[in-house]
Parts: sequence; structure tokens; C-alpha cells
Amino acid sequence: MRSSRSNAFAFPYTFFRQSAGEVISELQEFGFTGINLALNYHASRDFLLRQGPQLEYLSDGFHYYKPDLTKYESGALLPHEEDHLLNNATLDSVISSAKAASFTVNAWAVFLHNSALGKRHPEATVTNVYGNHFLSELCPSNPAVAGYVRGLSADLCSRGISSLL
Repeated sequence: MRSSRSNAFAFPYTFFRQSAGEVISELQEFGFTGINLALNYHASRDFLLRQGPQLEYLSDGFHYYKPDLTKYESGALLPHEEDHLLNNATLDSVISSAKAASFTVNAWAVFLHNSALGKRHPEATVTNVYGNHFLSELCPSNPAVAGYVRGLSADLCSRGISSLL
């Protein structure tokens, strides 16, 4: 018989004010077996009830870990130093706490919606018939963007996650 799996979607800031062990324990009490953790995400405005109430604004294209730039091939777009965390303490804590609790962690990433990179590299964005650049949309046929997607995938998969969404 196949076991039922149930994952919660979560943002890393969930773990900024409460320990990973506490959050994971609470999620398990509610019947969750894992999380889909946003490690690269587009801009959003979120109202947090657990840790507030407060309104939180997420930056577009932000990497919620410190990228390993050796995972990116030559010529690929690279995450900018302003668009990621300074270290991997939060991610490492989530991964180790999850492993200890037999709790799954999947990486949730938004690969091509990234105005932070689009503004820095307009030549790598989707362009319409009139020559307008959509700065929030990276073009998948652009070789530098394709390299970024491969690098981001390799980087996230090297972190001890179960899968990549």
C-alpha cells in the first residue's frame, strides 16, 4: 500500500523567527510529511499571521540561500550578490532538522520570472514583435538564461533536497 504524502508550501522567512525544528514539529502535528521550500522566488506581498501579524514584501528573483557560483557554467547569468542571503544557515538548519525528523524538503523555484536579472540583462529577456523587453521574464531560448537555469538546478539539487519543483 502506498503511503500518503502531504507537503506544505513555505517561505524561508518562516524559519527566520522560529527554529526549523519547531516549525517542522508543528507541521508534522498537522499531518504534513514535508515542505516545498521557496528558495528562488518572484516578488510578492504576504500577510503573515504566525509571526506578526505583519506584511512582508519579497524581492523579485531573490535566492533564499547563498548560491554556489561554481555550479554555473561560463557565460550563464549569475545571481547578483544583492539578490541572495549572505549565508546558508537557515537552509542548512531546515535540511538537518528535516532529516532528523524524517521530513521531506523539496526546493521550490521560479526559474524565469526574475526582474532582478532582467533589469541587469535586458538582452536576456522576452522581447515582443515591437522590440519591447519584458524585464520580469527571462527568455528560455537565450543561451545565458539556459545556463542560469541549469546552474540554478544544479546548485539547488546539491543542497540535500529531495526534489526540485
